[in-house]
Amino acid sequence: MLFRSPVGLGEAINISINKEMWETSINMIKEFQTLFPRHKLNPDISKKLSVAYLRSGKNIAAAQEYERISKANGDQATKIAALWKAAELYESNNQILKAINAYSEFAKTYRTPYLQNVEAKYKLVFLYDSKNIPDSANLWRNNILTADKKIPRKEKTARTKFIASSAALMLAKNEFAVYKNLTLTLPLKKSLKKKKNSLQKAVNLFAKASSYSVAETKTEATHSIAEIYNTFSQALLSSERPSDLTDDELAQYEILLEDQAFPFEEKAIEFYEANLSHIKDGHYGPWIQESRNQLRSLFPEIGRASCRE
Repeated sequence: MLFRSPVGLGEAINISINKEMWETSINMIKEFQTLFPRHKLNPDISKKLSVAYLRSGKNIAAAQEYERISKANGDQATKIAALWKAAELYESNNQILKAINAYSEFAKTYRTPYLQNVEAKYKLVFLYDSKNIPDSANLWRNNILTADKKIPRKEKTARTKFIASSAALMLAKNEFAVYKNLTLTLPLKKSLKKKKNSLQKAVNLFAKASSYSVAETKTEATHSIAEIYNTFSQALLSSERPSDLTDDELAQYEILLEDQAFPFEEKAIEFYEANLSHIKDGHYGPWIQESRNQLRSLFPEIGRASCRE
């Protein structure tokens, strides 16, 4: 039946929705949108269409309708809610690229509320990782950290701190991987400079992750800094030796290497022990246990002293 009156058709739509006649509702709503495209009831009609799609199990169609609502004229709260719902529906229905587009639009368009903005960016990190696109995931991790610097402390929550610390931690892990792949070869001065630069980048990022005081990331970051210093000390001691040295020159060279390696070994001990100090704050987990294990295996006397409760 073709309705001539928008009011009459609107009432019929309401009746069909109340009776949960979803397919009928969808058809009548589409008819309304075709017959009366500029009617003042259209915004409300579009919301009803998205609900009808959801209730009838047509999640992708619902997501598309929510996207249309987010782009239409209307109050900002409605547009924010609609775009977020569209992104969630795409994600939950494994439409990853569409979810990425929706969350990306959200992150770029709505800087406030900050918590929801950073959640959108965190979703993008997760989705890009799931599609094995690390460069894009890392771009959003850096975006999270950049935005966090500009946000007043009063707007930050435990959740935003966790997200920011997780972003810094993953960036640090990436740099740690770069660092580990750099070997100390001759000429030592040149390769040493590269490895030290990478070490400093990784340490700074792990320190950034730790600065948010989130237990889950702080203990891993502290342990990782210790590991960096420890492996650097070991790398120095096992580095390639010049082949043209006499026995005396080689012995002197070994002493010089040990002198360079020792401060890094001390730094490693310092950070392993710092991780154990978190036990006093009520934190204990695998990274604290790893720090304890390293102290016991690498420096037994220090390890025993540090592990006393």
